[in-house]
Amino acid sequence: MDPEQLQILSALIQAMPGETAQNRLNYFQDLMGQLNVDPFGTQQPVIQEWQAPASQVRAMYGQNPGLQAVFQAIDEGVDPLTAMRGAIADDRFPELSGMDITEKQNYTSSLNKVAEDYSSERAETAKNKANFERQQAQKAAESPTPLQQLLPGSVSAYEQTAERLGFEPTAENLLKEYSQFLYEKGLETTKDSRAAASKKVPPPTMVTRPVTTLTPGGTNSVINLPSLGAGQTYAPGSRLGPPIEAAPPSAPPSAPPVSGGKSVPSSFSQGQISSLDYGFTGPYGENYRRRLTSAAERAANRARQRRVDVTSPESEQFIQNLAYALLLQGD
Repeated sequence: MDPEQLQILSALIQAMPGETAQNRLNYFQDLMGQLNVDPFGTQQPVIQEWQAPASQVRAMYGQNPGLQAVFQAIDEGVDPLTAMRGAIADDRFPELSGMDITEKQNYTSSLNKVAEDYSSERAETAKNKANFERQQAQKAAESPTPLQQLLPGSVSAYEQTAERLGFEPTAENLLKEYSQFLYEKGLETTKDSRAAASKKVPPPTMVTRPVTTLTPGGTNSVINLPSLGAGQTYAPGSRLGPPIEAAPPSAPPSAPPVSGGKSVPSSFSQGQISSLDYGFTGPYGENYRRRLTSAAERAANRARQRRVDVTSPESEQFIQNLAYALLLQGD
C-alpha cells in the first residue's frame, strides 16, 4: 500500500467498535470477511503458470530429419496429412526411392500414423492447457478482493499520463509523437491547399446595358456600357471609365511553414520526408529539437514527483458497502 492507503487502513481499524486494539482489529477482520475482502493480502491464491509437457512422439522420432520437417509443419498449423505429402514432395524421405510399391505404401502408412499421433498429442496438450488456465482464472475470481485494490490511493502524474497515452511519455517518445503530428498536419494542409488552388474563378460576364447621358447642349444620347461582372468596378473619377478587374485571390501556399525553420518542400506529398524528422530539419531544426527535449525532460521529472489522487467505481462501492455494514451492525 502507498502512504495514503496505509493512513486510510489505520483510520478504518480505529473506527471499529471495541475497547482494545485487539478487539477492533478482530472486528475489522470479521467485517472484511463478510464483504469478501482480504484486508492484508494474506488470503490470495497462488496462481500457477502452465508448463507444457514434453512431447513423447518427438522424443521417439525427433531424430528423423523427414519427421522433423513434418513436426515443424504441424506446429505451424498444417494438418498431418498435408504435412506428410509436403515432406514427401520435398524429398524429405530419400529412403522411399529404393523401395517397391508395397514397401512404399507400408512405410508411408507408418509415417502418416506418426504424424497423426503427434497432431493428436498437440491437440490433447492444448485442451489440457485451456482447462488448467480456466481453473486458475476461477481460483482467482473466487478469492477475496485485496483491500489495496479497493482503497482510494494515488499515483504519480507521470504514471497517470502514461496510462492515458498508452506509452511512456519520455522526451524521445513525446518528440516522436509531436513530429508525427506535424507531418500529418502538413499532409492535410497540403491536400486542402491543392484542392483550393484547383478551383478556377469563372471569368466575369460582359453584357451591355443602355445608359442615358446629358450633354452640355441639352442633347440627350444613349450609349451602351458593359455591365460589371463579379469582382469589377469602374475607375474612380470617371462615369464612363472602363471596368477594372479586381485583384485575383492569391494562391495558397503548397504547405504551411512549421516550427524549427522548416517549410514543406514540393517533395512533401511524395512521402520523401521522414515523419520522424519532420519539423526538426533546416538551419534551426536541431536547436529546436534540443530545446523541446530539455522542456520535455523537465516536465517528465515534475510529473514523476507530483502525486494525483485516484479512485475507481469498485473503490466507491466498497466504501459504500462498508458504511452500510457498520450501520446494520449498530455502529
